[in-house]
Amino acid sequence: MAEIINQQIAALRKNKGITQEELAGHLGVTNQTVSKWELAACCPDIQLLPEIADYFDVTIDELFGRDETAKPESSSIESVPWDDDGTLRAVVFIGKKLMKKTDDLSEFTFEYDGEALNIECQCNISCNDVEGGVNAGRDISCNDVGGTANAGRDISCNDVCGNVNSGASLTCNDIDGSVTAGSSISCNDICGNVTAGSTINCGEIDGDISSGE
Repeated sequence: MAEIINQQIAALRKNKGITQEELAGHLGVTNQTVSKWELAACCPDIQLLPEIADYFDVTIDELFGRDETAKPESSSIESVPWDDDGTLRAVVFIGKKLMKKTDDLSEFTFEYDGEALNIECQCNISCNDVEGGVNAGRDISCNDVGGTANAGRDISCNDVCGNVNSGASLTCNDIDGSVTAGSSISCNDICGNVTAGSTINCGEIDGDISSGE
């Protein structure tokens, strides 16, 4: 183990492109001390190990030759039916088969508590604010949406800056775009056209209104 740390210090120093004198000056030791480390004549004092690790931007385990490569939090899957566009997608696989039928995904809800540009999921989506758009195969329950909101079933949210398309009922605050719902609509102000399969209960509507009742 001693020889490993001596070899690591020599390798790290050379990779950094510094002399033994420069390393010694940073650590407050003599040139001869660094030379002895690299020749495996002696080892650094244990109290110097954190400073050496910090100087070379490595961990203490790496100084001892231990592989501390972090496991990736996610891996890239090449054979998927979408582009690498930064959209946050939640999907369900059975084996290698991507499930797309929303009826089969009714028991799944994707809950997200962070910032997102766009969110897309064939399941239900529950989230906070979304900078971009939200697309769900089933229900959407969220705060503000900066883009469009499309759901196969119900939508319940705060303000939406784009168009809204709900396969069933819609309950929101203000909507800056047009609205289409398969069932009832209950909102505050809507800046575009409104089409509903049943009742409409809203504040001001700037566009045309079409209702199933």
